[in-house]
Amino acid sequence: MKRLILADVKSVNNGGRPTGHYLSLAQNYIDLYSDYIDVQIAGGSVYEQKIDKSRMFHLPFENKSCFGKIKNKLNVIKNCKYLFQNTNYDDVIVMQHSAVFTFFIGIILFAKSRNNIYVITYDTDAISNVIKKIVYFFVKKKIKGFILSNEKVGNAYGNPYCLVPDYIFAGNKIPVDEIPYEKKKYDFISIGTIWPDKGVVETAKHLAGTHYKILIAGKPCDEKIAKELTDVCKNAENIDLKLGFVNDNDYCKYMSETRFCILNYHGVYAERSSGVVLDILFAGVPVVGHRTFAMQFIEQEQLGILFDSIESLNPEMFLTYDVREHFRKNIAQYLEKHIEYKNAFLKFTGIKD
Repeated sequence: MKRLILADVKSVNNGGRPTGHYLSLAQNYIDLYSDYIDVQIAGGSVYEQKIDKSRMFHLPFENKSCFGKIKNKLNVIKNCKYLFQNTNYDDVIVMQHSAVFTFFIGIILFAKSRNNIYVITYDTDAISNVIKKIVYFFVKKKIKGFILSNEKVGNAYGNPYCLVPDYIFAGNKIPVDEIPYEKKKYDFISIGTIWPDKGVVETAKHLAGTHYKILIAGKPCDEKIAKELTDVCKNAENIDLKLGFVNDNDYCKYMSETRFCILNYHGVYAERSSGVVLDILFAGVPVVGHRTFAMQFIEQEQLGILFDSIESLNPEMFLTYDVREHFRKNIAQYLEKHIEYKNAFLKFTGIKD
């Protein structure tokens, strides 16, 4: 029986916890496409926390920080070997955006004459230098197409591509409690893994000591940024700082308690869409974001407010019940459009004519 296999051949296991949006995307594929095809999730044991066992295509190797870089890369390649040895030629294989260059090597070595492999990608890092471009030259003919959200990235790879968001709304909104506007605890929250190019430190500096109530929640990428944030927030009574992994229950709780989510993305996130943005919209919360290529749809669809720089942000211009409700109505209309993205994927991969 033909299957749709979403494969994370890297499968990072961070002390028993998944990293990034890979597990969420796996559940999204199950919710979207199970009515059309048998959806299987190829990943390590970390996926078994949330994915039903009947949906698991277990990969034998995982990436862990204690293994070291070489062993982790070899594990990616060994997972590629296992994946291609245990799938059929009519299966539709979609590779998650994780260790892309390394799994390109795995495809060259073990995919043989297959023409059923699709690759999710968010950037052009896998072809960013001469060596990577040579590797891509040999793997290109084995990739049937790319699944991405940025047309410029698609054109750079020179293969057919399907233009869709990182997540496609499957009709199941993130469950948040409906707390009245005036009783919400926070004006803004910044949520998710904390990296320098997400601009969280700059956001904290701009809003520290104001009368706006802020929550910053997420796991810092390193101790340096954790200390920097802690120093900024320690004397700011208006900022609640919760550093660490945000579980699903807390995520829903925080979404219920806020009026807006603020995303001061720049640098590597400027042209790369983020699953965090879509998660926020799926919860019905408007976005306040830095004006970048990846955030343009927020302004075009009127799903929130964009600013040119965090220093220019003036919440008094939009922090009202009526403005928020206007954005929430637009969010509901935007999510209805996602059926078009779902159908585009089904057609592109040949699952449905």
